[in-house]
Amino acid sequence: MLWLYFAGTGAFGGEQSILLVLSGVITAAPLILFMYGAQRLKLSTIGLMQYLAPSLQLLIGVALYGEAFTAPHAVAFALIWLALGIYSVDALKQRRAGP
Repeated sequence: MLWLYFAGTGAFGGEQSILLVLSGVITAAPLILFMYGAQRLKLSTIGLMQYLAPSLQLLIGVALYGEAFTAPHAVAFALIWLALGIYSVDALKQRRAGP
């Protein structure tokens, strides 16, 4: 690739190539930070947080971008969060009960 670049026939080089290389760093940095943060949390907490991001994306899509939110969507969304609520209540009861 370097030989082609210096010969003037390569496509790699210039501003777009710098952006391409930086996009890898920009993508990896949040994942690495999440990995370090996840090591300090319980798996149940991480699992619950994994439902938060799609829910916020749904809220943004419906509220800001006018995406369709039909009755079946509402039922599915409610059932998912109902199940998470039941799981969370059960986890808190087990936590209070102790080992």
